[in-house]
Amino acid sequence: MKNKTITLFLLLNKDEKERLKDWLIYQKAPKITQKLVLQLCRCPAIQEQELQKVFGNKPSDGYFRKCLSELNQYIVSYIASIDLLEQPNLVQNLVNERLQQNSASIQQKNTYEDAYCHIAPFWQQSTILEQYTKIKSEEHNIRSILYHLDYFYIVEVLFYQLTWLTQQELYTSASPNIVQIQAIQVLLSSHTLPSNSLINVLLLAIALQQYKEESVFMEIKIKFVDTSILIPTKIRMQLFLILLNYTVKQSNKGIIAYTQEALQLYQLGFEKYYFGKTISPTTYRNSIGLAIKGKDVALAADFIKHNTNYLPQEYQLSNSAYCNAWINVEKKEYRKAKKELLSVTFEDSILALNSKVMLLKIYYEEKDWNSLDSLLESGISYIRRKKIKGNYKAYFLLLFQYTKKLITTYSKTPFLHLHTKIEKDINFAAKDWLLIKLHERME
Repeated sequence: MKNKTITLFLLLNKDEKERLKDWLIYQKAPKITQKLVLQLCRCPAIQEQELQKVFGNKPSDGYFRKCLSELNQYIVSYIASIDLLEQPNLVQNLVNERLQQNSASIQQKNTYEDAYCHIAPFWQQSTILEQYTKIKSEEHNIRSILYHLDYFYIVEVLFYQLTWLTQQELYTSASPNIVQIQAIQVLLSSHTLPSNSLINVLLLAIALQQYKEESVFMEIKIKFVDTSILIPTKIRMQLFLILLNYTVKQSNKGIIAYTQEALQLYQLGFEKYYFGKTISPTTYRNSIGLAIKGKDVALAADFIKHNTNYLPQEYQLSNSAYCNAWINVEKKEYRKAKKELLSVTFEDSILALNSKVMLLKIYYEEKDWNSLDSLLESGISYIRRKKIKGNYKAYFLLLFQYTKKLITTYSKTPFLHLHTKIEKDINFAAKDWLLIKLHERME
């Protein structure tokens, strides 16, 4: 008789087995776990004793069992991460496999068959409202059956996915009717659902989107972190972005406590690959910029240290140098900032222009007028040479042009005229900073 881990692995189809290998890498699973899966992929009919060859020397029985148990947990978690609504055959395989076990009693077999009979009809429901009604009417019966299943965790995930999708589509329809709204209100006040259930996460997320209730944010975040693997892939990113955008918005309003929350969510997104296999330079800089704007340069430096490796390799040096320079400017350590900015070549034209903006501020604060004048000329020339167009062209060009006028203006009347022009003009790079410097010159 095959080991239960091998049996569970064999329930996956060929594509799912291939995706499992990538998923283990993303989850940073132990190397031995990845090797065991590779061996299983090479030889689907493999027996337990043949798996021991992966270890080289024959492992102790205790260590081997521990490795198989860990592999089993990873496979179960992987199956839970699959959108089971699109994989009804997988769930049926799970139930059928239990039915075929010699150790299953008549009572257990009836329980498994009963469970599948209650679960399967959800795929055939034609409308969202029918799904909702069916789920609510059968909820107690299904739940009592699922608690007897050896594969409870996986089938429970299926139940939550169905409930999640039903409620989401139900509530986000173009014009929810009175019955739908009342259903949501009843569920929001329900105390019978398990505290870690996914339905609570959904309902709290709805409350967050509709009412912007700050009091529920922490509960949503905690439950998302605890249960994110249970959430269907398509919805996981959506909920993650709801939480992240909300915290960033609150942080930008000056609510410092949310800066820490936003950075924790960024960290979760990096580690769980919610942004993809690698993160974009913009996402990287935005996350560090949050800490800098929140006046927590130590946290920003720590973020650079631990998260630069999530960038594509070709962007790591230039982006980390830029962000380290940003920190040094905030600390008024201009010499260190210049060294960071001048030590690398910025291949990305927008990042190169942003680095010139930073150097512009440094030269101005140091009253290094010759270097500043040269920078302004090179900045204007760079925009023309690189053929920067559209909003980006105006965004940087106006700063260079207005700064040139500022350092060559000496009487009050031209200052007032320049101030009026800057205030009325479109938003451009470092506009607020330039207005502050203009006010200083006018005093």
